[in-house]
Amino acid sequence: MRIDIMTLFPALVSSVMGESVIGRAQAKGLIEVRAHNIRDWAADKHHKADDSPYGGGRGMVMLAEPLYQCHQAVCGGEHVHTVMMSAQGAPFCQQKARELLSRGRFILVCGHYEGIDQRFIDECVDEEISIGDFVLTGGEIPAMAVADAVCRMVPGVLPDEAAFQDESHWDGLLEHPQYTRPEVWHGRAVPDVLLSGHHANILRWRRKMSLRRTRDSRPDLFAQFVPRDKADTKILAELEAERAEEAPPPSPAGTAEAVQTPAACQSRTPETPAPAEFSLTGTRCPWAGSQQIYIDYHDLEWGRPVHDSRKLFEMLLLESMQAGLSWITILKKREAFRQAFDGFDPEKIACYGEEKVAGLMQNAAIVRNRRKIDAAIGNAQAFLRMEAQPGGFDGWLWGYVDGVPLVGGWDAIEEVPATTPLSDQISLDLKKRGFKFVGSTIVYSFLQAVGVVNDHLTSCPAYEEILRGFGGKPR
Repeated sequence: MRIDIMTLFPALVSSVMGESVIGRAQAKGLIEVRAHNIRDWAADKHHKADDSPYGGGRGMVMLAEPLYQCHQAVCGGEHVHTVMMSAQGAPFCQQKARELLSRGRFILVCGHYEGIDQRFIDECVDEEISIGDFVLTGGEIPAMAVADAVCRMVPGVLPDEAAFQDESHWDGLLEHPQYTRPEVWHGRAVPDVLLSGHHANILRWRRKMSLRRTRDSRPDLFAQFVPRDKADTKILAELEAERAEEAPPPSPAGTAEAVQTPAACQSRTPETPAPAEFSLTGTRCPWAGSQQIYIDYHDLEWGRPVHDSRKLFEMLLLESMQAGLSWITILKKREAFRQAFDGFDPEKIACYGEEKVAGLMQNAAIVRNRRKIDAAIGNAQAFLRMEAQPGGFDGWLWGYVDGVPLVGGWDAIEEVPATTPLSDQISLDLKKRGFKFVGSTIVYSFLQAVGVVNDHLTSCPAYEEILRGFGGKPR
């Protein structure tokens, strides 16, 4: 495999491509990556390779002639497939890397400044490639990315084909999570299956995690995925079943408790007290039902804006525990959760180790789900990272609505949505920050609970009371 890179900065290319795996492969003679200085083919003594654009405008444009002469010299009288790194190009992907590998040799042209004279492109370039919808100072970094992606697939560059065939994008999926020593780090344990020594189970787990990660992080790729065998089909069915368990279950019509209920809970705090004069004498939201625990929660807590960090985290933790269960189950276990999880103190929860987790798994008073407990620990760590930033978690959350609750203005419970574009956006942001069990449905219930959204029905006295006390704006 030979790759020629035409550039204004050959030292940059040579230094990077001469290191690590690619550098060792070149030393062994398995691949050859050559950087050619376009200025060496400039006609003047100053080695000028650019000039101002016709038609005016800022910046400079790379001259066609030095590029052409460099290209001719590199080709040596033969036709060599030539690729220009360009923002106008087709998106680079693993399949394109395979296509370039099959050619055995190709040229990469690195633009700079405001671009390249179109006449050189028309004369010499076979295709244009982009590595993403963003702008860089030149084509060298994209060219090296393409060269690296291709060279690592050359036989002998990596230990074996599995070294790259098991990685992200090879078969249209993202790679499964990876772990190494120690078995427990910062209270987070390596999945048991990876310690089992059961090769078939490990392979199946990795395939499942790859499918899950692609589904959650790259739905565009997942939409194109076709199961390769019955095993894939079975795994996909398992993932769908697990997703259904993680989301709040749909409620059958006809009973007060059956109507979609809020999905998180808070205690009253100094920042969000229930006004002493507040008394519901009208028609409550129907989900409140007739159970006193629900009525109290509706009257005193749900939908009231919360800015206390501890309470925000409490509701986030309870919401993750509620996934797949009825809200009344969590509400009744609330105090048990408070005791088991150290008063919902994120600093303590973030440091939980295996001994603490084992104790929680034996506590029948709470939800004993290892994935949810692990998520609580990881979420506490992510929460603390956000707290360390200006404004903290509270500032980040309320920043989405400029500090003013959104008002639903619903006349019937059937009108209240399960998700919104806002919950989609916040869910994605939380996932990127390392949070788990924060799907859009869960997030929207959280927003309702902490008062970012006032989703009391307009017929409920709490609707107007919260609107008067905290303000609001249309969603």
